[in-house]
Amino acid sequence: MNVCCVKTEDLDEKIVKTTGSFLLPFENVFKNKKIYWIERSQAETDENYKQLIPYIMMTDGHGRFACYPRHGNEKRLHGLYSCGIGGHIDEVDKAGTIMETVKNGMYRELSEELKNFQKEKISLEYRGIINEVKTKVGLVHIGLVFFARCLEGYLPEPADELAGLEWKSIDEIKKLKKEFWSDLALGLI
Repeated sequence: MNVCCVKTEDLDEKIVKTTGSFLLPFENVFKNKKIYWIERSQAETDENYKQLIPYIMMTDGHGRFACYPRHGNEKRLHGLYSCGIGGHIDEVDKAGTIMETVKNGMYRELSEELKNFQKEKISLEYRGIINEVKTKVGLVHIGLVFFARCLEGYLPEPADELAGLEWKSIDEIKKLKKEFWSDLALGLI
């Protein structure tokens, strides 16, 4: 399976060589950038590319965030909480622009992770970029953080991988042992 990547050298050096949260307009980061579709097994180890990973933080009508204990495919994160829903952008998500491609991947991922996902029942807002350079995983991924606010009392149900999902306030979230990307993404609130 091919996943969506950009060349690491095409991204701002201040971002790709730093661990942090970056409140930057999408256009500033990806304007005139070319997408590459790389076999996932290669992309997982090739630091010449950064895999684009939408990281969606959902909030309910009361400002609480969807959080869930990690289990499922990513064994390195078991035992930690996540405040984001995300995943790779696959070639089936390909569209005319990078943003359209990202949104297609994001909506596909949300419909896989949430049983009754309805994109017209959320308000979506791009917030910024998260990056980490401390691990081999971080060197080949870059997070695109979006906030998805549930509208009109809509609360999606978690599918199996999000089992244990709860809606938590910021104060409650601060007490959780979280995956690093959740901490980075919360820096964009």
